[in-house]
Amino acid sequence: MYGVFVTSTALLIGCILLRYVEMMRGARVYAPTRERVDLWVRTVRMRLQAHLVQVSEYANRDTLVKILHMGTYLVLLLVRVLERKLTTASRILRSIRKKKQSRPISPGLDKVGRGVDPSKEI
Repeated sequence: MYGVFVTSTALLIGCILLRYVEMMRGARVYAPTRERVDLWVRTVRMRLQAHLVQVSEYANRDTLVKILHMGTYLVLLLVRVLERKLTTASRILRSIRKKKQSRPISPGLDKVGRGVDPSKEI
């Protein structure tokens, strides 16, 4: 950590001294080389910006695809829940229909009530 601080401080002081020397001379030091480096930096910056735009478009598409996938998954879960409810309702309706289609009650069982003694009718 100490080395990073010393290096950055030395580079800052060097930059300030270079600007001072250029101001005193009235011309840039190593002007052609610095212009090439500036051009290279601009080119790299433009390429990085274009790449970042492409990455952001891809990230947006990827995010959209994930959202659509999650929505489809939730709709599928809803359909499964409804299917289970409808299956249960269908089984109940079938069991009621089967009870109605069962054989007729024997004459001896007609008089038997549910939990009520027939001899003590009110």
